[in-house]
Amino acid sequence: MHISDHSIRRPVTVMMGILMVVILGILSLTRIPIDLYPPIEIPTVAVTTSYSGVGPKELENLVTKPIEQAVATVAGIKSVTSISREGSSQVIVEFGYGTDIDGTVAEIQQKVERARRSLPDDADSPTVMRFDPNSSPVLTLALSSEMSADQLRSFVDEQIVPYLERVDGVASVTVSGGLEREITVRVDPGKLEQYGITLADISQQLRNQNIDSPGGTITEGGTTYTVRSVGKLASIDDIKKVSIPLRGEGQVFLEDVALITDGYKAVTIESKMDGQPTVTLSIIKQSGTNTVAVVDQINQELEKLQGSLSANLKVFSISDQSAFIRASINTLVHDTLIGGILAIFIIWFFLKSISNTLIIGTAIPISVIATFALMFFTDMSINTMSLGGLTLGIGMIVDDAIVVLENIHRHREKGLSIKEAAVSGTKEVAMPVIAATLTTVAVFFPIVFVEGVTAQLFKDMGVTVSFALLASLVVSLTVTPMLAAKWTASQAKKLNHEEADAKSGLVRFYKRVLAWSLGHRKSVIAIGLASLVAGAGLVPFIGMEVMPTSDQGQVNISISLPNGTELEKTREVLTKANEIVSQVPEAKTIFSTLGSANATRGGNANSSAASFLLILSDSSERSRTTAEVVDDLRNKLNRFPGARVRISETGGMMLPGMGGQGFSGGSSPISYALRGNDEATLKDLAERLTAAISEVDGIRETDNTLEESRPEIQIKLDRIKAAGLGITQSSLTSTIQTALRDQVATRMEAGGSEIDITLKLDKEGQDSMQDIENLLITTPKGEVVQVKDVATVAIAGGPQAIQRYNQARVVNVTGMLAPGRDLGSVAEEVNRVPCAARLRHRAARAKPAAG
Repeated sequence: MHISDHSIRRPVTVMMGILMVVILGILSLTRIPIDLYPPIEIPTVAVTTSYSGVGPKELENLVTKPIEQAVATVAGIKSVTSISREGSSQVIVEFGYGTDIDGTVAEIQQKVERARRSLPDDADSPTVMRFDPNSSPVLTLALSSEMSADQLRSFVDEQIVPYLERVDGVASVTVSGGLEREITVRVDPGKLEQYGITLADISQQLRNQNIDSPGGTITEGGTTYTVRSVGKLASIDDIKKVSIPLRGEGQVFLEDVALITDGYKAVTIESKMDGQPTVTLSIIKQSGTNTVAVVDQINQELEKLQGSLSANLKVFSISDQSAFIRASINTLVHDTLIGGILAIFIIWFFLKSISNTLIIGTAIPISVIATFALMFFTDMSINTMSLGGLTLGIGMIVDDAIVVLENIHRHREKGLSIKEAAVSGTKEVAMPVIAATLTTVAVFFPIVFVEGVTAQLFKDMGVTVSFALLASLVVSLTVTPMLAAKWTASQAKKLNHEEADAKSGLVRFYKRVLAWSLGHRKSVIAIGLASLVAGAGLVPFIGMEVMPTSDQGQVNISISLPNGTELEKTREVLTKANEIVSQVPEAKTIFSTLGSANATRGGNANSSAASFLLILSDSSERSRTTAEVVDDLRNKLNRFPGARVRISETGGMMLPGMGGQGFSGGSSPISYALRGNDEATLKDLAERLTAAISEVDGIRETDNTLEESRPEIQIKLDRIKAAGLGITQSSLTSTIQTALRDQVATRMEAGGSEIDITLKLDKEGQDSMQDIENLLITTPKGEVVQVKDVATVAIAGGPQAIQRYNQARVVNVTGMLAPGRDLGSVAEEVNRVPCAARLRHRAARAKPAAG
């Protein structure tokens, strides 16, 4: 007995089955996570090593190269990239898709542990971890209040951050802006020399005399007492009375050699929104968690906090990835609904029957809802790709039902009863319908077996289309004949096809076209071939992009001044740039950051960097697109001598692994990577290529990763003199770091929070090279000598960072696209640049030799 026969004989069973599927699908829909794209995993491992006080060149030789050589022996490696900055080395190892990343991490840890023996003893142990390219802030908030800057920062640190860090799915919360309380111990270098003590001595005594420790227990009179030594510093007076032993006999108090003040840390990153000081929170979600769910929980927690706290706190969302996700998903849902409605309307237009339209139309909601259930049980998410697959399949879902219903009516016209027509009509076309559906599924489903980022991205689309089509196949063979048997008139009605055709102008027109085509076969073939050739000829004129651009109404501006520029000079440039930016009529909110090249992510403080984030009004309220605003600002902000100004529009969310991140150009669509070990040749080629690409029409903001030398004072140890005194490179480095860096010696508890006690050499002790030469070092025998007795001090220059790719130095040349230009056509023009063509030819010849 055919399945359609069962369905017609047992309609209640069919309806109960459909009802069960619908309920299961609706319940699944409420539990399916929502995200912009499917989860994209790049098989990458990062090895990070800290070596405080060491420059990029030394780090490259002492740390980066040994680690690169160790991890390069691991099987399945696709590439090894690294970056060496002052005090930090990071080696990133990328593997091919399908690699067992967990097993690979364990193997890399073993390799790094072996390489640890060849690293400097005073370098920190390397940290091995899976690298997550999706670890960008999902939510960036600006908080302002009537409180003072220090009170606001303290309030955010103590009352808000701890609650947000406990939200399920939150990985970290980074705070920037405001003022942080700090107790400063400013030491007089003259007093140090007079008493024969060093900063290291003071730091050690501050730590030693700021301790509470248990001493044991005693029992007296039947009661057991806990003995505890109480020595924590509790006030400024306690700090002043810290005693420092002298080399001979006696001691001095800290207040005798230093000025102790209670104030605030120096401002390194300053954030403002529309000119008002703010504190910024950047929230990063845990890998694999749902963006929309995490942001919703954060917003709920903030609402609770605002309701329970008495402070008049204003919270403004600077960047919210969930808003873009919701907008994209809502647009797709709207388009899917419109597509379904239009499909039903077209069916009605041709069938001229409401009952037949409803019978066929039921295939759409049932198939879509059934697909949601299958998505839930296969751990898929609702994203632009999965919903795009459903939208694509809406038109194909009704095909099977149309074929079945049409054949049922054909059998009715032969005089069969409605039930007989439903059974025989469905049975007759069952195999062709199954074959047609499986043919379509065979087009989409094989993408599941493809590897790489493309497969991860488009897998959801192929699977949802296949699920929906298979569901529609089941509906057409069960629900459609059952409904046709119940909703169609019981009396057969024979139609006069000739009369019907005569009344149909569309049919008459089609008959004429068909007759002409059959009589002019060569002409039809010629027209078909001409159309094919014409279509193929238009392909070069069609633009190509990895993903379509979208107008998100946000503009990022990054300003980088020459290395070493003081913060106040950077502030002057930021103020002038703000005057220009404020004139943008479309700008609704302007968020500025002094001391960071990224307005929303913060990052390491840099006195020579500043940034803006412009949030524009809704696209319906402005006459210019975001790309046009960006192009206009490029012309207006290109007026600051020595400054690098980079302007770009925020394009929703970056797709990792698809031309957007890493050392190969950052987020620039155009990027060339130049490799080699000759620093001078790399620099020359990079500058020539940058100049050549800048001449290409359609390219804006050509740049490269070459960074000017940062002025530095180099102190070189005289190993012979130092050996005689027992002084090592480590002790010299420690002395210099203690003297020149703000060193947190210990912390004091006050009001439920901990306040840094920072040790500093008086500013007058940092004014010249001579003061550095006069710094004191204590030998192992207790003698005190000056730096100039064991080392030479000279001015030199050094790189800020050194990037490497596959164990060779690399320089990236990048460019942004002009408004209205697509990546494909611009890339072709760039590849035709003589300089770029020669470089590609050189790379092609060198590749076989390189192995």
